[in-house]
Amino acid sequence: MTQPEQYPRPGIAGARDIIGFALQWAPFDSGDEYILPQFGIVPQTFYRRLAEILRDSHTRLDHSVRETLTVLCRDKILDHRPEPTEAR
Repeated sequence: MTQPEQYPRPGIAGARDIIGFALQWAPFDSGDEYILPQFGIVPQTFYRRLAEILRDSHTRLDHSVRETLTVLCRDKILDHRPEPTEAR
């Protein structure tokens, strides 16, 4: 039987896989090029899902790990926002 923290929703990669990947690459502020091949989603979707996992009360993480990953999600989501177009 799967645990809630492992698969918060059917059809997406396990929370442990997503968290593990994020923790592996967080110190390098890199790894985005591996998200699509490994998870089948673009980086922005990956970080939005990670943020959802971190907000889930069933996800058991040390406070400092949760904070580190929350900041990573915020920064990565902002990095992937489209640039506003200039008014003409």
